[in-house]
Amino acid sequence: MTSTTARRFCSEALPYYDDLYRRARHMTGNRHDAEDLVQETLAKAFTRYDRYCEENKLRAWLFRIMFTTWIDTYRAGRSRPTEVLTGEFSDGQIAGRHPQRILRLCSAEDQVLDALPDDDTADALRRLPQNFRAVVYLADVHGYPIAEIAGLLGTPIGTVSSRLHRGRAKLRLLLADTAGTRGFDIPA
Repeated sequence: MTSTTARRFCSEALPYYDDLYRRARHMTGNRHDAEDLVQETLAKAFTRYDRYCEENKLRAWLFRIMFTTWIDTYRAGRSRPTEVLTGEFSDGQIAGRHPQRILRLCSAEDQVLDALPDDDTADALRRLPQNFRAVVYLADVHGYPIAEIAGLLGTPIGTVSSRLHRGRAKLRLLLADTAGTRGFDIPA
């Protein structure tokens, strides 16, 4: 990479640092992991910047790299044991503190759905097909616009729009009974 390209990357990509950090903080849940995720994202983007097309949206491209990096890091972390900064903890002490980690390793998606405040909504989202669930989750829980979701998932905008519409319709059907028991009138 030439120094001109490196300067161009710095002037075009670094203004998105705060946006990347805010999203990384939301994804990881803590400052240190968020900083690491943003640093790794920018490093990957820098090494691949020569493959970046001008017609792509730089912000969406950076977010897609970050999202993929986060998923890859999570998957790699699931296969490693939990790291503890002392050699004096027993398995019983760890299990007493974090029994869900010992008894069951769940996916990032399951952890997110478990964190939703309404169990009926989480169950209905789980019952949606994966391609609808991802789009509905990113749009309605995180508030991403359709164009940004398309960039994150590497899917055409029209496909994302269609999946969002069909996913919401399926979700509406899945939640119709729950809405009725809670006193909401759902039009047919």
